[in-house]
Amino acid sequence: MQNKTLAILTSCFLVGLTVAPAHATPVLWELDGLVTNDAPATGSFTWDADSAIFSNVSLVTGAASPTGGLTFTQFLGESIGFTGIMFGQAGATDATDSTVLILRNVSVSDLTNSGGVLSQPTYLVSGGAAEATCSDVNCGSTVAVSNWRTGSMLTGTPTSVPLPTTLALLGIGFAGYGFQRRKQINAT
Repeated sequence: MQNKTLAILTSCFLVGLTVAPAHATPVLWELDGLVTNDAPATGSFTWDADSAIFSNVSLVTGAASPTGGLTFTQFLGESIGFTGIMFGQAGATDATDSTVLILRNVSVSDLTNSGGVLSQPTYLVSGGAAEATCSDVNCGSTVAVSNWRTGSMLTGTPTSVPLPTTLALLGIGFAGYGFQRRKQINAT
């Protein structure tokens, strides 16, 4: 009986390791680019195409940029005027009267759960990255734009997240093995 129970628990453990593989959901996108005065525009954000959620946004422009360097921590939407995705500073609710970082010619639909590389000239052809001070919600017109710099690259790397059933099967296997081992020790 003990051997049969141990075999069943071992099977649960092995199934947890092999049958239910991890699935890719969010993708970590990393920016490596330039804005005016060759100031770097770097950082990353996580995008989950299934839930359409941006998270962990941290994009930074260098001190040589016209703004003196800013940190952008939230996704604001797609720019209508410049056809690109916009990121704002902490506390900004939209692009109106705020300085944003625009990644030109990159749309949300380009950011997939499979990742990849979006680079000049394919995606950031007539622009690249720029800081802009917008005068309306969608940045359809601007008050000021630091000159566009080409050569920006956005690289997406999928992350693996274990399925809950995998963790449950592993837990059952470990718990059962521990229980069985304890019974063997107490029996001797």
